[in-house]
Amino acid sequence: MVPAETGENEVVYCEACGYAANIEKATSGVTSNIQHPTSNIQLEKFPTPGVVTIEALTKAPYSVPANRQIKTLVYMADSKPVIILIRGDDQLNEAKLAGNIGTTVFRPATPEECVATLGAHPGSLGAVAAH
Repeated sequence: MVPAETGENEVVYCEACGYAANIEKATSGVTSNIQHPTSNIQLEKFPTPGVVTIEALTKAPYSVPANRQIKTLVYMADSKPVIILIRGDDQLNEAKLAGNIGTTVFRPATPEECVATLGAHPGSLGAVAAH
C-alpha cells in the first residue's frame, strides 16, 4: 500500500500484475491455495474454553490456520445490529462496509450489545448448529 500523490487516499498496487486501485474500491484477485472441503469431509465440533481470538485458535492444541477460520464482527449501523463474517486472516475495511450497508453511521458494537443481540460475548461468536 502506498499513499496517493493526489491526496489523502491510499492506493494498493500489485507489482506482479500491475493492478492498482484506491483502497476503498480495490477488489481482491486472490486465488486461494486452500483446498475446500468436499462433501464427504465431516465438520468437527470441539470445545475451545477461554479461546477468544483467531490468533489463539491458530496455536496448539487447536492449530487451525487463520485462513480456515471465520471472524464474526458485530457493528451497530443506524442503531441496528450488523453482523459481518470475514475470513480469519482478513481485516474489515470500514469504507467498503459503508458502501455495502448504505450508511456511514456505524460503529463496533459494545460487548453488552453483542450479548443483548446474540446472546454471546465477543470472542465467542460464530456459527452454531441447532439440533
